[in-house]
Amino acid sequence: MPKGKPDAKYVRFTDELNALDYLEKAYEATRRFPRDRTAWKWVVIGLHGALYSFAICALKGTDWTRVTRRGTRKLIAFDEAIKRCQSIDWMTQVVHSRPIYLTDEQRDAIAFLKRIRSARALCAPRPERRRARPGGERD
Repeated sequence: MPKGKPDAKYVRFTDELNALDYLEKAYEATRRFPRDRTAWKWVVIGLHGALYSFAICALKGTDWTRVTRRGTRKLIAFDEAIKRCQSIDWMTQVVHSRPIYLTDEQRDAIAFLKRIRSARALCAPRPERRRARPGGERD
């Protein structure tokens, strides 16, 4: 890395770099998991982010508006990105492009990943379980 102050005022990330970064973070978290059980959260977040980012890359091609909500600069949602990646209309933009075909097992895995990510990343509060004391009393 060059010494001194960087020329750019801001750091810029490409969609491809973002996808790879998520995947790398998920991998690093798997390496930490044996000694840090909280790393599991980052495995889930990283895998979800990588899948979403790679879907955006595949759909975008050379036109960034293909992955934004109509009339806005906001990205399409995760589910919409995965749906479009399976569509011939969206994925045949160049000669070598083709849609992905997900097996039932892959669909289930994506649904599971989404469900876990929603529960863990947002730290949804859960009702506390009260332990019964000897004699039937509750804490």
